[in-house]
Amino acid sequence: MSPLKQRLAEDRAMRDAARANVETDIAIIKGEEGDQGLAARLLEGGKDLARTLGDGALDMAGDSKGKLGGAVALGLAGMAALLFRKPIMDAVEGFFAEAEEALAEAEASSEMEETEATASDDATGASDE
Repeated sequence: MSPLKQRLAEDRAMRDAARANVETDIAIIKGEEGDQGLAARLLEGGKDLARTLGDGALDMAGDSKGKLGGAVALGLAGMAALLFRKPIMDAVEGFFAEAEEALAEAEASSEMEETEATASDDATGASDE
């Protein structure tokens, strides 16, 4: 047999083997569809994924309890800040409003003292010269 014919025979054999694999896969998929519907297969896949993630989370929790505790505390603090954001914002705004009022009062009293000092200097006849 010539090398070209031998190569053609090998390629045909590979093609036939690949086709048999594809047909087997299709038959398996069709067989699974008969046993379970799409929703049932998705649910089963989701359960497997949840089990895998749960096992991984438990392993991580056992290995690093301090990091897990910190993450939980940070998450709880974030949730509390989210839930109480309006009262927190009101408190912060109130604090700044009080600070602005105190600053305005201090400036006003400082101006009054300067005005009184200037007026008393003028009354006594003192000059800067």
